[in-house]
Amino acid sequence: MERQTDGCWFLQVPLSQGHHLYQFLVDGEPMLDPKAMGAVRNDWNEPASIIAVS
Repeated sequence: MERQTDGCWFLQVPLSQGHHLYQFLVDGEPMLDPKAMGAVRNDWNEPASIIAVS
């Protein structure tokens, strides 16, 4: 990740079409994305953020 001049962090990840689950790791703790399209449970029954790519 790269820190931007405004203090925000940025990372661009190419994704294929479909739904993708993810979490942020903040100080070693998994966190959901407050700006995500939604939240679901992953295969380990952990909460995960979700994004749809068309």
